[in-house]
Amino acid sequence: RGGRRSKRRSSARVSPIPARDRGAPGARHLGRGRLAGAAGRGLPPTRGARRTLHAGAARRGSDLRWPTAARRGMRRRPGASRGGGARCGPASTPTSSWRSCTARIPSGSSSPALRTSSGTRSGSSGRRTRRCGRCGCPRGRGRRPWRRLTDELERMDEKLKLTEYHLDNKNLEVKKINDEKKAAMAAQFAAEATLRRVHAAQKDDDMPPIEAILAPLEAELKLSRQEIAKLQEDNRALDRLTKQKEAALLEAERTVQIAMAKAAMVDDLQNKNQDLMKQIEICHEENKILDKLHRQKVAEVEKLSQTVRELEESVLAGGAAANAVRDYQRKVQEMNDERKTLDRELARAKVTANRVAVVVANEWKDSNDKVMPVKQWLEERRFMQG
Repeated sequence: RGGRRSKRRSSARVSPIPARDRGAPGARHLGRGRLAGAAGRGLPPTRGARRTLHAGAARRGSDLRWPTAARRGMRRRPGASRGGGARCGPASTPTSSWRSCTARIPSGSSSPALRTSSGTRSGSSGRRTRRCGRCGCPRGRGRRPWRRLTDELERMDEKLKLTEYHLDNKNLEVKKINDEKKAAMAAQFAAEATLRRVHAAQKDDDMPPIEAILAPLEAELKLSRQEIAKLQEDNRALDRLTKQKEAALLEAERTVQIAMAKAAMVDDLQNKNQDLMKQIEICHEENKILDKLHRQKVAEVEKLSQTVRELEESVLAGGAAANAVRDYQRKVQEMNDERKTLDRELARAKVTANRVAVVVANEWKDSNDKVMPVKQWLEERRFMQG
């Protein structure tokens, strides 16, 4: 027992908890006494160590327990596995497993977070969730947290860059303010030095009075003020002149713009004139062609007029024959008229002869055998048939 106690005391000096997680509630209590010695040698904690652990946690308001991964590393061999399942890695020492688990526990965490990290039972299924042997994190879900952590890291880097940029700007502003402050202090020191000199000069009896010293300075100051006023007036006059020159320049720019617009219009008009000249040349060529055609037509008309004159002369030469033909035609018409009248008279004579013949024929015949005109006979026949 004495040897074990000495070993425990020697091992209690080295704390298995990382320096960053020693501020967590219950962490200082874990690094004391038999509990730290048991964790350092890879042995399970005794009942007394557990009591001290839970008592310290109860005083601090937390429910800190011995990590499940550490118990697994203590109770099993490095190559063994529960139920033939794959493990995240061999639990070499309980100290490393305790560090990996405590690294994931934030400072000031409550008991539910520790319970979930140590592998408690789920309320719905009642089975233990398979977790990593080192850190106690659920298996198969390591990618999404890493992605989230990388995204958060990038965001923090961006924020850090922005803060560094703002910090540089603030440092520059502070530097400017310090420079101004130094310049003001230097001016103040110079003024104080001049005042000291003046007071020292007043104390000396050999020095002339201050009024005699200040009078020429005041005269020079008045002259300098007058010169400054003249220079200010000159500056005002120059400003007026510059304004006038600027106005004149603006007017000149406007005139130049108007001239440029006119020049552009002149260019457009010149282009239009060139187009019109080309069209006029084309029209002249067309007029020449039309003149040639007109001359040809005039020659043709002259030829036709000559043929008409020749025909008129031939008609006049054949006028006698035409008159004779007309006389013969008139005589033929008269003869045709006489023939028509003779035909009429002949028809009348035939009718009268027929009537006379009918009368003569009907004189010695009976009433039934008398000759009847054809028209009368046809009318009576129709009447009888109807």
